[in-house]
Formats: sequence, structure tokens, C-alpha cells
Amino acid sequence: MSDADLLVEDAAAIRTITLNRADAKNTLTAGMLNGLVEAVEAADRDPTVRVVVLTNSGTTFCAGADLTSSRPGVSGLSEGADGAPTSLADVFTSMQHSTTPIVGKINGHAVGGGVGLVAACDLSYVRNDAKIGFTEVRLGVAPAVISVVCLPKLSRPMRWKPS
Repeated sequence: MSDADLLVEDAAAIRTITLNRADAKNTLTAGMLNGLVEAVEAADRDPTVRVVVLTNSGTTFCAGADLTSSRPGVSGLSEGADGAPTSLADVFTSMQHSTTPIVGKINGHAVGGGVGLVAACDLSYVRNDAKIGFTEVRLGVAPAVISVVCLPKLSRPMRWKPS
């Protein structure tokens, strides 16, 4: 991962994590997956951080996995700093187990794994003109990994009963 792919900044008691691959629609690389886990876990260990804000540069929040890369991570797996595999599921797990609230500041479209990142946040604010979707189904791929974090956030459809 280039240092510029994921920006982590602290100001006052807020840690801001910015997906910073606007030219590639903020698609997730192996290094970004590792960086997200490290940044979230570091925020949990830092008592001065009161909230984490997850946001993006550019007009797309996240278009999912970087499918153009031949590096590990295309399948969602990469090696973490300790040699253990890191996956998108590991990112979701670290976000869900975080004791520090994570707020999504979603400044653009989110598809594929990006939808999972939106759902894994404790609270997400999404721009009015942003589109969110499970576009992988067009390719015959079920959104299995992201469903784990998305389903609890979806409400049951309201059933109208005629009076």
C-alpha cells in the first residue's frame, strides 16, 4: 500500500481515516485492508481518541475490492503485519468489536465491499446523491461477506394491512 492510499489523521479527539485512491474509485487493496484494521485497533488502544470518522477522497466512497490487482487481496486476503491473513471480513470484525464509535462520512457512491464498510460503521451519514448497491449480483456473485454486516442494519419490510 502506498502511504497515500489510506490517510490517518488525528485532530482533537477525532481519528479520521480517509480512503485515498480517488483515481481508482477507492477500491480496496491488500495494504488498505491491513491499514484499516491497524487504524481501528490503534484507535481502540489510544485513550485520547473518542471517535473514528471513516471517509473518502473523490466522488466514490468505495467501489469494493481492487479487481485489477494481481497482488494478494483480490480474493480479499492479504498478509497482515504478524503474517496472519487479513480479509475484508477481518476489517468488519475489527470495526464491529471496536469500543470507539465509528462514524461513516460517506461522500459518494458505495458498491460491493464499500457497502459493507458503510454498514460496519456504528452510524453513517451518506450524501443525498450517493448511490449504494450490491452491483456484484450482476456478475452472478452473491454479496456473502458483506451480508453479515448489512443484514442487521436492514429493517424488516413493513407490511400494510388493510383496515
